[in-house]
Amino acid sequence: MKRWMWMTLAAVLVIGAGVTLVALPKGQEWTTSSPEALAEFELAMEAQRKLYGEDVQRHVKNAVELDPDFVMARLMSVNAAIKEDEERGKAYWDEVLATDTSKLTPRERYFIERSLAYREERPEDIPKLMDEFLAKYPNDPYVLRQKGDRAWTRDELEEAERLFRQLAETNPCLLYTSDA
Repeated sequence: MKRWMWMTLAAVLVIGAGVTLVALPKGQEWTTSSPEALAEFELAMEAQRKLYGEDVQRHVKNAVELDPDFVMARLMSVNAAIKEDEERGKAYWDEVLATDTSKLTPRERYFIERSLAYREERPEDIPKLMDEFLAKYPNDPYVLRQKGDRAWTRDELEEAERLFRQLAETNPCLLYTSDA
């Protein structure tokens, strides 16, 4: 009787742990406290994949207005701001660089480091940053997409194909740049 009771208790604990793990929310992809700002940011990213520049600017502006502390929206708005007003763009950069990155996701820290490398005219550091990030997070769809695009533009077609196949397995939505 005791054995049956212990086996039942163990089974309940295992099932409970499994249900808990499945029910727990996935890690947050982007650091913002505003669901509305997040929705605008996601629309901006989608517009960027489709090469809809005006829509990118509109959605990212809305995201920043809804959550001024949304670092990734602020980072995305830097380029648009620099085109319109160089001083404002520099101010946005200063705000991004003043951010406590320890509160951000690893992906967000990667994007800030990558942008900083471009800003400091260190493009040779970009592949190293990508490789280091993907060594820790091999299926991150955003960085896989970047690395695949980079391989494609460098005519490294076998590597591009490998990366895009991996992306197709992990997040096929990021493969497409049009409504088709």
